[in-house]
Amino acid sequence: MSYIIAMLVLMAGCYFWIINAGAVSHAIREWTRSVRDPGTLARRFDRPRKSGVHPVRAPE
Repeated sequence: MSYIIAMLVLMAGCYFWIINAGAVSHAIREWTRSVRDPGTLARRFDRPRKSGVHPVRAPE
């Protein structure tokens, strides 16, 4: 009986680890996608874009 409980706990732990690893990989993928495009990154943080000025080169 204890082996069955141990296997269930092990399976639940593996499931939890796999789900969290998937969520982390999705978050990293979204972050790297936003870093590649400065305009998207500026819009993500609600920074207004001035006409004709690149978001990275815009003065504070």
